[in-house]
Order: sequence, then C-alpha cells, then structure tokens
Amino acid sequence: MNTIMEAVSSGTVPERDRITLLDDQFALARAGFLRLDEVLQFCRAFVKETRHRVWLVLSDGLAQVRTLLEEATYPVGDEVVFPEASN
Repeated sequence: MNTIMEAVSSGTVPERDRITLLDDQFALARAGFLRLDEVLQFCRAFVKETRHRVWLVLSDGLAQVRTLLEEATYPVGDEVVFPEASN
C-alpha cells in the first residue's frame, strides 16, 4: 500500500484511478474488510490533491465517517473502538 500512496502523493496516478482507489478504500471499511485508521492514513496521500472530482469523493467518504461517529453512542469513559477488519 505504501507504493500506491507514494504514487498518489507524487501525482503519477491518473485522476480516475485516484477516485476509484479512494472510493474502494471507503467501501472496504464500510464492509468491515479494512480498518478505518488505515483508510484515514491512505487519505493523507491526497494532501496535495488539486482535482475537484477527487476532493468530492474524499469529502463524501469523510462525511460518511463523521456521520457514523455522530450517530454512535458511547458510554462515558469508554474508548471509541472501530471494528476490526474481517479476515
């Protein structure tokens, strides 16, 4: 995954592929196959992103994460722990 992240950061991955990679990361996390912290780490590769369409996918995915966190209820004092990825 580091190689892909480096390619995204350097701008060598075409726009449509960056969009697909982002969308897939969020979909895998929603399905429980990828840990959310891994997805958020992947999102860091897009820090220099300049294309509007890529930012739309990124912001939509992060908005879904925010909604999940806002709707969840956690007893006082408990840590927020996301489910482990499925094997």
